[in-house]
Amino acid sequence: MLTIRTHAGEIELDLDEFERRVVRGEIAPDTPVCFPLVTGDAWVPARDLEIFRGLYRPDRIYFMRYFNLSRFPWITAALVLANLLVFVMMRLEMGAGEGAVTAAMVDFGAKARPLILDLGETWRFLTANFVHRDWVHLLFNLFVLFNVGGALDNAFRPLDYLFILLASALGTTVLSFFGSAAVSAGASGVVFGCFGGVIVFGLKYREIIPPRYRRFFGSSVIPYVVVFLWIGWMSSNTDNWGHLGGLIGGSLATFALEPRLLQAGVARRRRTVLRAAALLAIVLTVVFAGRLMRPLLPVLRSDRDDEFGIEIAYPVGWGRSITELGWLGVSNRLRSAGPTYLHVFTEQRAAPIDLTRLADDWFDLQLHYHEHMGRVRRVRRSPPQETTVAGEPALRYDAAFELMEGESQGRSYLLRLYVFARGDLGYTLVFLAPESRFARYEPVFDRMLAQVRLAEPAFLRQARAAVLLAPTDPSAYLDLGEAWARVGEGGRAEQALRMALRLSPAEPGAYLALARLLLGDPARRSEGFAAVQEALRLLPYQAEPLELLADYYLAEGRLADARAALEAALEREPRNGLLRDRLRELTSRLR
Repeated sequence: MLTIRTHAGEIELDLDEFERRVVRGEIAPDTPVCFPLVTGDAWVPARDLEIFRGLYRPDRIYFMRYFNLSRFPWITAALVLANLLVFVMMRLEMGAGEGAVTAAMVDFGAKARPLILDLGETWRFLTANFVHRDWVHLLFNLFVLFNVGGALDNAFRPLDYLFILLASALGTTVLSFFGSAAVSAGASGVVFGCFGGVIVFGLKYREIIPPRYRRFFGSSVIPYVVVFLWIGWMSSNTDNWGHLGGLIGGSLATFALEPRLLQAGVARRRRTVLRAAALLAIVLTVVFAGRLMRPLLPVLRSDRDDEFGIEIAYPVGWGRSITELGWLGVSNRLRSAGPTYLHVFTEQRAAPIDLTRLADDWFDLQLHYHEHMGRVRRVRRSPPQETTVAGEPALRYDAAFELMEGESQGRSYLLRLYVFARGDLGYTLVFLAPESRFARYEPVFDRMLAQVRLAEPAFLRQARAAVLLAPTDPSAYLDLGEAWARVGEGGRAEQALRMALRLSPAEPGAYLALARLLLGDPARRSEGFAAVQEALRLLPYQAEPLELLADYYLAEGRLADARAALEAALEREPRNGLLRDRLRELTSRLR
């Protein structure tokens, strides 16, 4: 037992009660105390007792006496107004269609993993916390934020509270970025960060929080957090990773900070400057980090069409998908938010391939047809520009259209089309993006185009392998020659075909393939005619040598002889519709 002397007289206390009163600030440092075990019969000021000095905390006493939540939460109110303003602006600019909401959210800064990975738009880690899907989403978040965040706004200094909000926002979007590929947005992660903050604050300072405020902090808040998390897990459209990230970020930030009243009376100017600088540095890093990394983005991976021997590169986050117009390719998978696509169309045509015709056919089939069907409108197309792709001469076209159905209804798209060929293999590359993002994706498209490679097609590889396995088989060399011709390697094709004839001088297929190869070269057309003659000698009753003979006559300008050759070929194959069409076209030219 010990005794304290107050204005009301002497009061005897046990040790536990004495300690409780010291902690609560009910015993002043100059209060006379008689503690027989320590002071004997003498009275000493309480400050002279080691037990008092170990328990007496003026700052905590000050906190207990003056802590309240009556101050208006100006920072929280400003955050609420900012969210309202962004939402109203988004609704005013939002288009029509089933995917309009998601598209508008992305345009206004929602978290979209492909745009962060492809374009370095790291600023979305911040802006996503200001974007909402609808009024219910917005008002619920802002109601909870004002009430829960307002408590932290009162408890902490402005810069410390901003740090909690920033940690909650970044925790939300960063964990969502790694945990969910879906487009996500909203202040709910910040709300969970504030929930984490009031829980940590209540547990950390539970002994000094005035009793009337304890229901706003600590373990009493945990049931609400559990209920809200459970509601999120039961909903398929909720970004639960973001909620967890916000909860963790807000909790850790709050744990590292002291409330404003525990800093009272201490000079904090230098600390304020440092914290303001740290906050600004974090914000600037998030905003501009992507821009600094943009030359390295995106990371590309390669894919190969083995049949046509073309290798393309596209961002690692892209995957197989199909557009509303039925184009199969790879995209960044922002389907309802306006995806960005790469389409590769390959086909086999008679060599030499007319690139202008190749492009015209693509536009007629893939765009103008859909325009006629009402699926797109306002199709615009630029004149071609000469360029190269994978070392081959190419034509480039720019076009624009507006989609009239599907999730991207009403959205304007730009596309860039490249056509090129080798031998009888035609290639069409189409880069497609919403008009609002096309310019930002152009450097990505240029990197993808620069990494297009023409590789050895499967049929050529198989033909080469067959020659290695059977080096004396003329048919193997015939197949190899035709394979080389398909990829435009005339010299190697001729070498293989002449080897086939050396092994089998009466091989009609080799003469036919050699004739097709040489007739395409004006300087060697006479050699091609000689090969046609040999093929006719060996295959007098087949139409193919006569059709090649007609090709020779047409190249020489002998239209009447060409018609006679086609008539003879049609006698041998009267059901050949292509021959009949060629003959009809030639006859009309002779009239």
